[in-house]
Order: sequence, then structure tokens, then C-alpha cells
Amino acid sequence: MKLNRRKNTNKMRSTTHSLMKVNEFAPIINEGLYAIDFKLERFHYVPAYGFFLYGHSRDEVMNLGYEFYRTIVHPDDLPLLKKMYTIILNCIAKGLPDDMNYFSLTFRVKDYPQVNKKDYMMILLKLKPVFHGGEIRFGYCTVTISIMPEPGNLRMYYKSSANYTSYSLENWCGKICRVEPLSEEDRKILRYAKQGLKHEDIAEALCMAGSTLGRKISAIFQKLCVHNMEQAIVYATNHLLILHETPCTPESNNKKYHRKLTPEVVQHIQACLNNNQSVNSIAKEIGVSEKAIRKAINNGILTKNSSD
Repeated sequence: MKLNRRKNTNKMRSTTHSLMKVNEFAPIINEGLYAIDFKLERFHYVPAYGFFLYGHSRDEVMNLGYEFYRTIVHPDDLPLLKKMYTIILNCIAKGLPDDMNYFSLTFRVKDYPQVNKKDYMMILLKLKPVFHGGEIRFGYCTVTISIMPEPGNLRMYYKSSANYTSYSLENWCGKICRVEPLSEEDRKILRYAKQGLKHEDIAEALCMAGSTLGRKISAIFQKLCVHNMEQAIVYATNHLLILHETPCTPESNNKKYHRKLTPEVVQHIQACLNNNQSVNSIAKEIGVSEKAIRKAINNGILTKNSSD
């Protein structure tokens, strides 16, 4: 009896320690963070405030348990969410790969008061199984707004590869999917963003319009299957896509991007404009930012024959 009591005490201490670690990290991440207990089928940890609560208090969510999902999830997505959760449990029961990192899935939840654009919004849930007492006992979860148009998208990601396994919700089978390689321009955009450059600064450094950069960033998100720039940077760094590359800044990467509009440069640009060359191509050819050229056109310093 004393031995069993000691074991139970150690388990309680370990569980308390894990809760303390989760509680320490919760305030410093942008996503909503919570934890579930697979064995007891209830929430293991719920934050005192944040995205995940959707207007409820922590005590209300803890008391509701899994019934909490019924209060926030779109009715059509409840069976889907249950099926994805069952597939995850099935994967855990069969044994997870050593380099498994986390599962991700999407579903719709009720809009909370701070965002009143529509009744429901799509969210991305990431679930990382955690060992406790020699078995997978807990699931640490983060939730954030998703760019995916449809619910589902159950995937398993790995630590050692940028690829992932996509699961069919019909037959529960997994299929390895390869992440599309990033181009050199994609990596430049991510390196600039990682250094904290703003959208307009990145566009100027790469001599492209802000709208063009926006489209390229959206394409990067689709390639990496992420939902915002922070996730893209973390994913690309963790999978060695930008980790060991030379820091990239407008000054050190290519100084021609910051050539001044001297009379000679203006004359050169005007000649290109007279030949109906696009502003974007002129910026890349001469080394002056596209923003500076357009500003000169608006101020009457340069004129162009046709709209670009």
C-alpha cells in the first residue's frame, strides 16, 4: 500500500509539473492553448483567458468537459470532429512514428464577440501527444484562425521532414504528401519576415508591388500548409528551409535596390517608360525600388504612356 501511495504521489507531482509548464507558456504564444487527458476524456488544462474560451470562463469549460465542443462547433462539423479524434486515437493505439511531431485539423466554430464578420469561422487545431507514465496520456493543443476553406484536413507532421501524412476520413488511411519546394524568392521573403521587416519594406527590397507580394505570400502559405507568417517562419526554420542561410537585408542583400533617383537614373527610367516597359521590370533592371518609381510618376517627375 505504501509503495502504491508513493507511485500515485509521484504521478501527481509529474502531472502538476506538466501543468505548470503549460501555464507558463500559455501567455507568450499567439494561439489559444489547452490540454486534454486521453485517459480520463476531459480537459487537462484550460487557460484563464484567451482565444480558446470563446466568451466562457475557465471553470465553465472545465465543468462542461468535451460537451464544451457542442456549444462552439458548427453542428455539421461535430460528427467530423468526432471522427478525426477517433482516427487520432487509433493512430496512437497502433503506435506513433518516432519522429512524429503533431496532428493538425480544421473545423468551424462560432464567432466570438471580438470578430463579428460572420457567424462561424474556420480554425486550425494542432494536437501534440505527450507521454506520461510510459504511455501517451495527454494532448497539448493550440487553436488559431485558419485559411482553409473546408473543414477536415487531418494531417500528421514530422520532426525530421517537411512532408506530412494526410488522412482520409472515409477509410482512415494515411497518405504521405510532399511539400512543394520553396523558390529562392520564397526563401528571401521568409528571411526578410523573420528579421522583422514589414510588408511594404519587403516589397521595396524585392522591387515588387505590395499586391504582388501579397499573392506570393499566400502561395507560400499554401505550399507549407500554414495559416499565417509566424507559422510559415517557424515551419520553414524547423524544417531547415531557411535555418542556415545568410541573413538577408535590403542593404546587404543587394545595394542596387536603394539607388537614388539621380538625374541620370531618372533619364534612364523615362527612356524605359517611353518604350512601354513595366514599372516592375524597370525596377529590377535599374535597381531602384518600384515604390520610388511610382512615387516619381505621381509627383510628375516621370511620365508613362500606358497604365502599368
